[in-house]
Order: sequence, then structure tokens, then C-alpha cells
Amino acid sequence: MTLQTIIIFALGVISAALFGFAVRPMLIRWKFGQPISEYIEEHKAKNGTPTAGGLIFIIPSFAMLIFINCYALIKWSGSVDLLPMNAVALLALCNGAIGFLDDYSKKHRHENEGLKPYQKLILQFAVAAAFVAVMAATGRMTTSFEIVPGVTGDFGFFYYIIAVILIVLFCNAVNLTDGLDGLAGSSAAFVLAFSVYMMISVWFVLPSLRVSALWASCLCGSVVGFLFWNVYPAKLFMGDTGSLFLGGAIGGLAISSGRPVMFLIVSFVFIADFASSILQISIFKITKHLSKKKEGWRLFKTAPVHHTFQRSGWSETKISLLFSTVTILLCLFGIVIYL
Repeated sequence: MTLQTIIIFALGVISAALFGFAVRPMLIRWKFGQPISEYIEEHKAKNGTPTAGGLIFIIPSFAMLIFINCYALIKWSGSVDLLPMNAVALLALCNGAIGFLDDYSKKHRHENEGLKPYQKLILQFAVAAAFVAVMAATGRMTTSFEIVPGVTGDFGFFYYIIAVILIVLFCNAVNLTDGLDGLAGSSAAFVLAFSVYMMISVWFVLPSLRVSALWASCLCGSVVGFLFWNVYPAKLFMGDTGSLFLGGAIGGLAISSGRPVMFLIVSFVFIADFASSILQISIFKITKHLSKKKEGWRLFKTAPVHHTFQRSGWSETKISLLFSTVTILLCLFGIVIYL
């Protein structure tokens, strides 16, 4: 099975890298250029770079999903549960569709703002709730999960609410981190690689995870192939189409694997970027309200925090390398404690 995951990973890398030669001209022809926020002075040269490039890893991963379903039905004669894998893939696809609506709205309005934040959140919560409801109703998800290796906790019905919130958190965390060339993609690739390891390590307990590991391996490879187009200087942006898809996939894998805490740890860079934005906005509004001069105080130079590094003189490549290194170290930490 390990050899199968390696082969599927390689196929994902090759197919996504080659698929870019078809997708990029198509996005240019459809005028899917990314409008850049005015407050990011360093990014003015990127204005008009094709966005919605997440299609490069979404389409190959779904082609492989069909293959894996057929392969599993033939190989294991229906003895392996395919629902968790397909549910996670559908969760990711629905979030990717929300992102595509956002990217299309930006294209149509020629602005950096697409859907309203509340509109995206309503759709994201609806999709996450549907995923959790299906998993719970079919017995593929329980109210207990692993807090640390060997220690489980049971939060009862409240865990279903936590699961929905966690999925939406992952979606928006990855989305906010997608602000520099190669940043979100490189970190997501390592998190997905870690998820493959986690599922391989326990699939003898949960056989359904063997097919989920295959699909996650393909998606990981496809994201690596996408980086061929997205590393500095980026020829394509993944857009909300790609970032929300990846966030949905990571969130779904975290819940279906029963190890959401471990996924939160290895996804620290995404969570940190998300938290920096929340803290920045909250502190600014509170201090502005309390200040006699109505001047708010900023915790960071700008948010998300990766832009603070950029304002401090760091190159995009250096920031991406830092985020990737932190993610790798956390993944290695996770592997060690699960040995």
C-alpha cells in the first residue's frame, strides 16, 4: 500500500504540473486576473496574474478519485468503506465551489473583494454541517476523538458543533495564508503528506482510511505539481477556489481521521495567520473605541502576520521557506510522538 501511495503521489505531481499548460491560457482567455489590494504596495506588479489556479490540483485529484473508487471496488470487492473518502472530497469540492464563486465575483466586479464575508461564512457553515451530519448519521463519526496519543475525549453532541467550527476554521485559515507566492501551497503539501502518514499508521484499525490515504496522497502530489506554477514569481494564483478547497480537504481529513488536535498542531502556520488577523482587527476596534482620539492600536504592522514579515524586509521566498520549515518540524514532531 505504501508503494501505491508513492505512485499516486507521483502521478499527482506530473498531472498537475502538465495540466497547468492548459489551465493557465484558459484563465487568461477568460480574464480571470487577480485584482491586488491597494494597501499591499509590494504586490502591485502582480496585478492581473491569473487566479482560480487551484483548478490545477482540483481536477486531477477528482480524476484520481474516480480511479480510486473503481480500483477499490475491484481490488477489495466492496469490503472497504468508501464513504469517508468521498465525503471529504465532496466537502473540499463544495468549499472550492464557494471559492470559485468568490473568484468569479472579483473578476466580474474588477475588485479584490468578491462575496461578502458573511455570505462565504453562511455557505461554509452549511457545507461543513452537511458533512458532519452525513458522517454522524452513517456511523462514520463518533463524539470521541484523540486528544493526545493514547488519550481520547468524548464531548457528546457538542463535538459535532466543534467539528463544524474546525472545518470552517481550516478553510479560512488556509484562505488567509494564501497571500504570497508558494506560501499556502507549500505548507498545505506538508500537512497533506502528514495526513497520509497518519492514515497509513492506523488503517489496520480503520480500513476506510486506506483509500482516504490514497486520495490524500494524490492531492498532496497535485499541490506539489501546482507549486511549479505558483512559486515566486507566481505565474498562477490558486485563488479562493484552491485555498478553500485545500482548507476543506484538510478539515475533512482531520475530522474523519479522529485526530483533529494533531491536525491543528501541524497546521500551526495556518492557524497563526488566521489568529493574527482576528487579533489585529479586534484589538484595533477595541482600542479605537476606548481612545479619546479615536485612534486604534495595531498589534502587527499589518495582518495576516506573513505580511508583517514582508513589511520587515523579508522576501516572499524566505517567508515561504520559514512557514514550510515550521510545518515540517511540527509534522516530524507529530510522527515522533505517534511512533
